[in-house]
This record gives sequence, structure tokens and C-alpha cells, in this order.
Amino acid sequence: MATNNALAKLTIIPYTSDKFDTLAGTAFVAMYNPSTLSTSHTQDVQEMKTANGSDNSTQDKNKQNPTVSVELLLDGTGASPPQNVLATESNTSVQGFSTAISGLENGKVNISKAIEILFKVLMKIESKTHDSNFLKVIWGEGLYLECKVQSATVNYSLFNRDGSPLRATVSCTFIETNNHVMSQRKNKLFSPDITKIHLVKAGDTIYNIAKSEYGSESFYLQIAAANDLMNYRKLQPGQNLILPPTNKAE
Repeated sequence: MATNNALAKLTIIPYTSDKFDTLAGTAFVAMYNPSTLSTSHTQDVQEMKTANGSDNSTQDKNKQNPTVSVELLLDGTGASPPQNVLATESNTSVQGFSTAISGLENGKVNISKAIEILFKVLMKIESKTHDSNFLKVIWGEGLYLECKVQSATVNYSLFNRDGSPLRATVSCTFIETNNHVMSQRKNKLFSPDITKIHLVKAGDTIYNIAKSEYGSESFYLQIAAANDLMNYRKLQPGQNLILPPTNKAE
């Protein structure tokens, strides 16, 4: 992530698994930062009915993981020469990774090659896992997302005389993985925040917090896991606990 006053570029980093500990290749740095970015939160709502079939109430069945949608502009006209950015990551054991905007030819970006490289980052299938890349999407201090790509659509808007593309916009939608607690801790763009914070008071136990928040003491394990608590029986007053969204069917 950016540590100085240099322009922070949106970066997509591929990993081989949801542990995010092994890089799957070269990270992709946006040629231009998006001018807009949208987040989406959805849930299934079931309509409950009385015995005679009349409307009664609604019930939330399941929250879907949040999504983030961005548009990445690729320009091959040479009007604005791209810069190859070398970034470092301080929040994992991997201290550095190579990055590329992509296929330069005579100082210009080859749009077809740029899209090929981007899609390799987004959707490459790993031979060992038979699964597509897991991704971190990072943009300075504002966006940190552990995710997979849900969709990517290419729109071409300018062409050479020979029909080759000169400019394209790639509309990407990323869906957060189930390792959502770390993303929610770091992500400043998600709103509303679906992860609550509880300030521990004297006399609090993980069991009564679970009962108060989720309606059952049995959810204490989810709280312990979300906060990496080794000794959850001894909470300290003044301590902040993350209370993650929980599927009560678990």
C-alpha cells in the first residue's frame, strides 16, 4: 500500500488460495484510477404468511457477501504514457511483488495484450487447485478487498484503421470471499458496515456478549475466531471485539 505522497494506483494481486500467502503471478496496476466505484450489499428476504395465507411479516434469510464494481480504462493511443509501478505489501509475509500495466509496444499499450494480461490475473485457473485466482484489490488507504472476480465485461470505444482496438473499458465486479473480517477491518469504502464492534465492560463474558448479540451463547466460537482470541474466557475491560455477521443456521 502507498506509504508516501505518490499517487496510489488501484492494484489487483493474484493468489493461489484463500490464505493469501502464495502469489499466483504478476499483479495488475490500473493504467488510470477509476473515476467511480460502487459497492453492493444484498440479502434474501422471505415473506412469512399466516395459516390462512395472508401476509404476516418478512424474515432475513441470508446476507450475500458484498461486491465492489469498478471500471478500468485502457488507452493505447499513446496520449498518456503509462508508468510501470513497483509496489510493496506490508500486511503479509510477502514483502514485494512485481507489477505490470501490460504489453508496451513502441511506448504504447497494446490493448489486446493488456486485456489478456488482466484476464490472466482475474480468471487464471490454477492447475493444482482447479480453481481461479483469489484476489486482493487495493487502492491506497481507501479500498482493501479479499475477493474473487464475479464478472468482467470489455467495452471497446476506439479502433485503429486495421480494426485493432485503441481504447477499452473493462467493467469488473469483485465479490468478497468468506474471509471477510480482515477486509471489513481495513475497507473504508463499505457502507453500511455489517460488522459491529463491542467495547468490553467490566463483568462482560464472551458468552453473555454472544447471547445478547445473537440470541444464543453458542455463537461465542464465532466471536473468538473473528478476534483471534486464544484465551476468550478472560476479556479485558476496554477491549474492542469484532462481532461478525453470522449465519444462525450454522
